[in-house]
Amino acid sequence: MGGMPLPALSVGDAAPGFNLPGVDRFHSLSEQNGRAGTVVVFWRNGCTVCRSETGALRKIAAEWMGKGFAFVAINSADGGRERGESFADMQRLYHGEYLPFPYVKDLTQQTALAYRVAMTPAVFVVDAKGAIAYVGGLAGLPAALEAIAAGRAAPASGPAMKGTPLRLSEGLVPRESDHSLAAGERMPAFELVGVDGELHRFSPPLKRKATAFVFTCNSCPEAIEYQERLIALAKRYKPDVREAAAEIVLINSNDVRQVAEDSFDAMRVLAKSKAYPFAYLYDETQDVAKAFGATRTPQVFVVDGGGVVRYAGPIDDNPTDAGKVSRRYLQDALDAVVAGRRPEIARIEPSGCTIKWKKDARP
Repeated sequence: MGGMPLPALSVGDAAPGFNLPGVDRFHSLSEQNGRAGTVVVFWRNGCTVCRSETGALRKIAAEWMGKGFAFVAINSADGGRERGESFADMQRLYHGEYLPFPYVKDLTQQTALAYRVAMTPAVFVVDAKGAIAYVGGLAGLPAALEAIAAGRAAPASGPAMKGTPLRLSEGLVPRESDHSLAAGERMPAFELVGVDGELHRFSPPLKRKATAFVFTCNSCPEAIEYQERLIALAKRYKPDVREAAAEIVLINSNDVRQVAEDSFDAMRVLAKSKAYPFAYLYDETQDVAKAFGATRTPQVFVVDGGGVVRYAGPIDDNPTDAGKVSRRYLQDALDAVVAGRRPEIARIEPSGCTIKWKKDARP
């Protein structure tokens, strides 16, 4: 993949979420909630091993989809540099091979980076709780599914993966090089102007037992989807309910020259129309986003009263349907920190839109 090799995901790790366009519609990992598990296969049209194993994969999927497992194939190839990997090429393969499962495009290759994929095909099984239960090749998949269905631990890894190395797009680097703050690291002190016209300062020790800094914006579809959920969550921590033990703070770091809907004036209009019960701050210089290592909207950092990050990641596990959420990462993290405990889950890879960086300002 170029650069320093990343540590591979292993059994027990939290599976990174995704919400990617397929040949029919968008598909997310979280939409498979309630199933026995989800088989995530990184696939490519031009991969010789992938094409030779298409029949076997189709057969395995036909059997195990009937037993409660979901399947999704992800194409992370750079369609602009590699022939035969465009979205149109994917559609032709999908219909030509009669694939019985979604085939989605990882346009930014960030999902491949999140899963530490070095070559295709690569197979991951995500259990019903959202944890990686199997990593390996297609040959070991049936045995892994048998074990998981029976409530047993699958092999820590399957037969060695063989296939075609994944080529990253020009200039793309692993997410870790963005130095995103992780659990145990201390937040930066900062001050930003809010839509209320006030200057808001945050410097440890903080006033609350738990504070959630949510990097968001007006324009991102996923950020819009979460507006009502964040409002409802913020109201849980009003003084008459939780003695103001926690608070949520929204931060918009997008470059307004790229997205006019994210201007400070537009932020004010949105906050007023939605009667935001929290601060909505404007990170015009993008320095705060860079200090936190934020890369997506929405992306959450929950810190304790001492300013130590205790959770980093998405708001919950279903950006498209609030009624089908099964893991409320932000709410669980706030409740844990308020109670003096460490959240059960400390990090999940965020999805959503990329922060729109100013020219030559990307960290």
